[in-house]
Amino acid sequence: EMGTITFPPRLVETYIAALLEHLDAASIRRRRPRVVIDFAHSGASALMASVLDRFDIEALTLNSSNRAGESAGKDPVGPVERVRRVVEAMEADVGFVLGASGESLVVLDETGALLPDVVMLMLLLRESGLRSGPGSVALPLHITHHVDSVAAGAGVQVVRTKLSTASLMAEAARVQAIFAATVGGLFIYPAFMPSPDAVLSFGKVLELLAARDEPLSMIAAEMPRVDMEHAEVSCPWHLKGAVMRLMVEELKNEDLSLVDGIKVNRKGGGWVQIVPDADDPVFHIYAESMSPDESAARVIEEFRGSLEAVVRDREAAEG
Repeated sequence: EMGTITFPPRLVETYIAALLEHLDAASIRRRRPRVVIDFAHSGASALMASVLDRFDIEALTLNSSNRAGESAGKDPVGPVERVRRVVEAMEADVGFVLGASGESLVVLDETGALLPDVVMLMLLLRESGLRSGPGSVALPLHITHHVDSVAAGAGVQVVRTKLSTASLMAEAARVQAIFAATVGGLFIYPAFMPSPDAVLSFGKVLELLAARDEPLSMIAAEMPRVDMEHAEVSCPWHLKGAVMRLMVEELKNEDLSLVDGIKVNRKGGGWVQIVPDADDPVFHIYAESMSPDESAARVIEEFRGSLEAVVRDREAAEG
């Protein structure tokens, strides 16, 4: 039987108070960074006005009306390019694009250059370890192995999870977890809540800037160079299981891990991971190269060709 749905009183005020408890608002106010924010018509825009007031920073906001998906397919420029142009025009310190759900965050530096999400992940991981460690940070298997050295330098331990956001959130809910993240700009601070929150992540980036009297591009340049690539291969739903079994058989002489999909550990520390998508009829291929003699793009093409051949053979066999 359906129960009664109740809504806590003063929910927005409670959320903002909790948010500010987990941020160093005083240092952000002293730094007073100039920011550009594209809200993508998400509900986060309703919260951010109060947050920006508390930080006392100069902010130019775009697409702040709460009408999610309103401009989908109608924008010839795109939010990242628009924020890049505005960052350059107003000589801002940092630019942000929030996901429509209010969970993901894209960051641009003071030059308008897009910071790869893995670089932002390593920066926030290091900052979390230095501020909140010791403890553990939860990261999926397909995140670069360079995070291990970054985590070690910050005094925290990396715990690997399956690629799904649900697995990541489950690990983030453990007592010792202080940070979790995955690709796509999803950052989790378990002390606040064990799920991604773009508004808190926004504040953490400003904290990072406030702690250093340097532009974001220089701070990002401290992170290790990462050579990673991602590709997708279409595969009918009903063939996914058979294709996985055939790929395991084809790669049986390699150093394999079958914890989540198929992960091939290559010489020199590089790796390739083939994972069936949980929602769409595709396979994902992730690759990282740790060798100057072999690029991740080349490895991706090699495994994409093998996977596409197996899919074609199974489709032909099915008639």
